[in-house]
Amino acid sequence: MEYANRGFYDIAHPAADPFPPPHLHGYFTEESTLAALGVPVNFTFGSVAVGQGFESSYDMLRGGFLDDIAILLESGVKVHLVYGDRDFICNWQGGEAASLAVPWTQQETFAKAGYAPLFNREGDGKVGGLTRQVGNFSFTRVFQAGHEVPAYQPVTSYDIFIRATQGKDIPTGKVKVTDDLVTVGLDDATTVRHAPPPMPRPKCYVLMPMSCTGEAWAAVANGTAVVRDYFVIDEKEDHSVDEKEEEMGDL
Repeated sequence: MEYANRGFYDIAHPAADPFPPPHLHGYFTEESTLAALGVPVNFTFGSVAVGQGFESSYDMLRGGFLDDIAILLESGVKVHLVYGDRDFICNWQGGEAASLAVPWTQQETFAKAGYAPLFNREGDGKVGGLTRQVGNFSFTRVFQAGHEVPAYQPVTSYDIFIRATQGKDIPTGKVKVTDDLVTVGLDDATTVRHAPPPMPRPKCYVLMPMSCTGEAWAAVANGTAVVRDYFVIDEKEDHSVDEKEEEMGDL
């Protein structure tokens, strides 16, 4: 990933990834926004202290997560795993392996179930992904999506959410879920391949340094960068916020 200079949340994007759009970072730092929400402290996207606390307690190594999923399923709780197939840090093949390792009573049946095409609700024949499902448990590989799946594929994500909450099958949304529901389809989801999309150019957002190339961030650090609406402006090109939003819409 580092050698290829690719994004860990989206292997098809550059390491300085401009997507999803970073506008929330600026929006939540505005005094008017904080006042409207009644928030007395500055907005912080992530807490280093909390993250270090989890790491120092070896939280990720304690285990039991698959057993927890099994307990939920045996209690009748719906569990639907959703992975974008361009996500590197939480890649779908690792998610698939985890789904197959859940020690519930239908584990063998789930492993033998096929991957059915996930059809979007418009009925236009578009396939948004592949889903393996047995009863209340499903695993879906969403096509052309990075880490934040709803940002990349909002229609497919909405379909999955609505079908899950309404107790319908994830692939079609037309079949009522029962314990006997077993999807039929491909044995191996890796057989479906797609060409990568055009790689977007980085666009440095000063409140999100990871969106900046080394060159752009150096300009910010030495005070030579031109910044508008938190974006570093390349004076050789017209990079308005409207253009930025249009680029994200194209993705």
